[in-house]
Amino acid sequence: MERAVFDLPFPAAELPVLTEVAQWHRRWLVDTGLLDSPAAVDRLMSWGPHRCAAHFHPYARGPELLLATDFYGWMMAADGQFDGPLADRPDSVRELIQRHVAILDADGPSPLSPAEKAFTDIWERLTEGMSPAWQARAAACFARFLQGYIEEAANRRDQATLLPDSYLDLRIRTGATEIIMMLAERINDCELPSRVAGHDTVRRLCHLSAQVIDVVQDVLSLDKEVADGDLHNIVLVLCRHHGWDAERAVGHCRTMVQDWTDSFVVLQNSLPTMCAELHLTDTEWARVCRYAGALRACMRGNHDWCGESPRYAPDAGQSRPYVGYLEGLARAYEPPGSEHP
Repeated sequence: MERAVFDLPFPAAELPVLTEVAQWHRRWLVDTGLLDSPAAVDRLMSWGPHRCAAHFHPYARGPELLLATDFYGWMMAADGQFDGPLADRPDSVRELIQRHVAILDADGPSPLSPAEKAFTDIWERLTEGMSPAWQARAAACFARFLQGYIEEAANRRDQATLLPDSYLDLRIRTGATEIIMMLAERINDCELPSRVAGHDTVRRLCHLSAQVIDVVQDVLSLDKEVADGDLHNIVLVLCRHHGWDAERAVGHCRTMVQDWTDSFVVLQNSLPTMCAELHLTDTEWARVCRYAGALRACMRGNHDWCGESPRYAPDAGQSRPYVGYLEGLARAYEPPGSEHP
């Protein structure tokens, strides 16, 4: 199926030169032990984690851009592991996820697997200098994301029938969109005070952004999910639920995204009312404005990166059984002392 294009009311980013960022990330993948095969490193780099970071966070530079790149590279590898050979083994996934979640509570396993070392490095860099309240929010987002892999594996094992609304709720957790928005606060220096982050207007802006990101990504990754035999894709869920063909389901997705972006623009225009209600200082208001801009950039960046990345191309599988799986990655997830994850 030809890749769909969405008409998002947000400008495209002009990406910086990313040569050094790509070189850094390649070294990071090897030095952490996350990938130990040159072919696997080449394959992940071909998907463009550095370009993904720059598209999602166009104002990030220096250490912030490196952090974002390492996060997206780690997430692509994790997706490959849990959507690949472990796809329908929830008990095995649970064991690995529980070890990762323990790291968020500063009670991680010892010794660490290479994958856990990579995750620990990202978590420590992400939380450095952030308030305890922000760190607690971020830990909760990561935990929901990681635990979503268990639910997805159980769905695949049971060949579960997913309803559109319940699937979209699951997708927000498993798509890491909440983490992406936390990352946007971190690297754009716009940490939100708790009373702002918890305000209904901001929560709705985040929810709309997450829905746009998730549905656009599902549509643009449809060929990948079909090649993998996965059932976690809104287009496939709509087809099964309504008896639609893919073209009609994609059209419905376009309509949803249009409605959500329209609502986002209207809600964004109400932010001054929230500012007055909460008696925000000039500094706090500036952070809110940067954050709203960061959400817009994430929505547009997701669309542009998914549209260009070979990871989602129709022939991305290259005769492999799992499009997103990286050879040798399972070894990085093996708990020390065990033969298999």
